[in-house]
Amino acid sequence: MRTCPLVTTLLIKQLASGIAIDESSPAALVPTFTLANNITIPLIGLGSASGVGYLHVDSAIKAGYRFIDTAQSASWGYKEHEVGNAVFDAKRRWEDWKNGDADDYVCWEGVCDHEPEGTWEDSWKALEEAYDDGIVRSIGICDVDDYLLDRLLTKRIKPTIIQNWLDPYHQDKKLRERIADINMQHEEKGLLEGKFYIKPTAPLELIPQVLINWATQQGVMVLPASTKISHQEDNFNSFAFVLTQEDIDAIDSLDGHPPGKRGQRSFHNGNEQGLDSSTVDPNKVEVHFINENNKPVQVYWVQKEGSNKEKHILMGEMTKLADKVTLDSFHGHEFVFKDSSASGDGRLLHRVSVDRDEGRRQYFKITDLNGEL
Repeated sequence: MRTCPLVTTLLIKQLASGIAIDESSPAALVPTFTLANNITIPLIGLGSASGVGYLHVDSAIKAGYRFIDTAQSASWGYKEHEVGNAVFDAKRRWEDWKNGDADDYVCWEGVCDHEPEGTWEDSWKALEEAYDDGIVRSIGICDVDDYLLDRLLTKRIKPTIIQNWLDPYHQDKKLRERIADINMQHEEKGLLEGKFYIKPTAPLELIPQVLINWATQQGVMVLPASTKISHQEDNFNSFAFVLTQEDIDAIDSLDGHPPGKRGQRSFHNGNEQGLDSSTVDPNKVEVHFINENNKPVQVYWVQKEGSNKEKHILMGEMTKLADKVTLDSFHGHEFVFKDSSASGDGRLLHRVSVDRDEGRRQYFKITDLNGEL
């Protein structure tokens, strides 16, 4: 049985529904991006978290949105079936399009009809099969760091969109630069979720409009979710003005400087957003542990108790192959890894030590070294 992909996506077959775009309308100003497989998408879509349902998707399509994002999840207020039904009804305009009564159309295809199973790599193979069958036209993935991107680049069909957290304080610049070199599109999540202290020189524009305009100028696709028609329209109307270079520089300068304690470092998706090095503890290291075992593995910090004694403090668990645990650690810390499967009986598998000289972000592949410990 084919493993179900982890996420169902909304598939947009054209940039407009059965409503012609007026050249003077907001839709005519929306920037676009052509993916590596030559599919062109708009750089603004409707996010479907926060309780977005049928009527909200319908109003967004009428406002001009031609990209709808969702997931097969009940978390964060997703209503997958309502969203799918709304886009499916819009798909009916396809008949008008075929008959020449409309310029183009929107379409949604559900990929999964049962719960996901297996690893993410099993799901990726299923997505490749769906791509081969013409069920999906491109594949994307979220929460990607350098290690995962390396693995994705070995796949037969590579992702065309990478969705990571991005806001003015965490701009994901390193990964954005890397995927731009291979023509992958960066898609944000979280752009409008925080409180941002911005004083644009275009004072009449709303702060969300300023951020959407700024992000798309950086080549980032934005997915603001809203259940209010007025907010949907405001967000979609974010391209009728031009930010000054002063505005852009002011937002760019926020990267790595979230409000809070001076010298505090912020990390997201494996990308370090650093402050002035003079304010940062030189012994601090971000560690990434990647499970290379086909079984669950628990992560323990080693607390020294005297010269020959130690206590193991549970810090997290990697439940399957390729799972990862990320921690803020310090120079000299040690970690041990134990088999947490039913038959493993807590057997020691691996041990690592953190050395600041190896860099502020370090990756450890956790294998079974029991015979060498």
